Amino acid sequence: MALKQSELNPKVNLFLEISLILVISAAVLLHGGVADIYWYPIAISIVALFCASVFSWERGLIQGPKAAGVEIYFIALLALMILSALSSPHRWMSVSGAERLLVAVLFFYLMLWHFQSRRSEKILLWSLFAFPAAICLIATLFFLSKKPGFFPFLYNEKAVNATFVNHNNFAGLVILAFFLGLGLVMGLRRTQGEFRSELLARMAIISIPLIALLLGLAFSLSRSGWAAFAVAGAGFLAWLIYRSSRRKMKTYLGLTVTVIGVALLVGLLLAGDMLKERANTLQVFFQDPSSGLTLSGRRMIWRSTLGMIKDHPLLGIGPGNYWLEYPRYRNPGDFWGEYHAHNDLLQATAEGGIAAPVLVLLLFGSAYGIWRKNYRREMSRFQRRVSMGIVMGMLGFLAQDQIDFHFYIPGLAYYFLALAAFLVRPRGENANG
Repeated sequence: MALKQSELNPKVNLFLEISLILVISAAVLLHGGVADIYWYPIAISIVALFCASVFSWERGLIQGPKAAGVEIYFIALLALMILSALSSPHRWMSVSGAERLLVAVLFFYLMLWHFQSRRSEKILLWSLFAFPAAICLIATLFFLSKKPGFFPFLYNEKAVNATFVNHNNFAGLVILAFFLGLGLVMGLRRTQGEFRSELLARMAIISIPLIALLLGLAFSLSRSGWAAFAVAGAGFLAWLIYRSSRRKMKTYLGLTVTVIGVALLVGLLLAGDMLKERANTLQVFFQDPSSGLTLSGRRMIWRSTLGMIKDHPLLGIGPGNYWLEYPRYRNPGDFWGEYHAHNDLLQATAEGGIAAPVLVLLLFGSAYGIWRKNYRREMSRFQRRVSMGIVMGMLGFLAQDQIDFHFYIPGLAYYFLALAAFLVRPRGENANG
């Protein structure tokens, strides 16, 4: 039975929600939370917040949890990974991989259960937009000044990677944040007594962090990120053009084109030769001078991974064990890819067996269907506009993930899951699970 509003404790809920925002921020700042020294404190915080949330719910201090409709896929995926870990020749090493998946699931449900009020939801979304924009601005300034900067920003004289070890992962974060920002701009509406010119002025102000994000993406020199942004951008512009019969959509279309154009112009003015040189190498796309990893190199990694799958088709080699098994399958001339297959679906298949990607795809398909239902029936105008931006950002993120490893970076995975929880959260009055 749903609790009455008078029975709830808003201070408890506020504390838990602020803590979750801080967890996401820490996971992004601490180099994606990849290293154990960073990940374990974050993981312990997530588990503690989950226990605190359950305790507060049982005591009637916060609203009860809601089921999203994807629980069966999460349970099946966790069960599969546990079986894979138990059958793995590296059983004890599998514990870490299984832990990371379990913590990610707990984090998703924390984001699903909290931020249920319109006010807290907006605070979360604006925080998820403003935080990466600030990172982009600071990292770009360090890069252009050729100065190492300070912790947690990592120095890379060739490209901007901000707080991430890999510039391609940084590009994935920027893509999600940029399209979230576009959705937030579309969600703005005139307040009582406000002139249309004042609304346009607010949009122009918000365009500044959007430009900062695009400059960060440009100077990341991530060609996979550029290509993924083009995919998401094309989808977003196509949607705007399709809806352009409405006057507001024409305004959003003009704003989007203007922001991209201004960012491109500023980027060319600041470091035009560098960007042009990088763009000229698109004909040999995926070539990375710093690591030597070319498209041919990625193909060798994929062939090695397929060999791993062929030998362990049912339950894989265990979660988190890819780097241990990879040397046995390394092709001659292949000097990369010890930790990642540069395709998360392929790596999930190697680690969990052929059922793993099926469950992942079913999970994504089910989540998409739930979002479409929410979009038509339960979402407000603001939520619909923001969700469309989020979905387009996810499109680019997932496109890039086919040749990178975003979901193996905890900071990126948590950011993605926070946005996913917004899309699938039940909003009806009788949605309590």
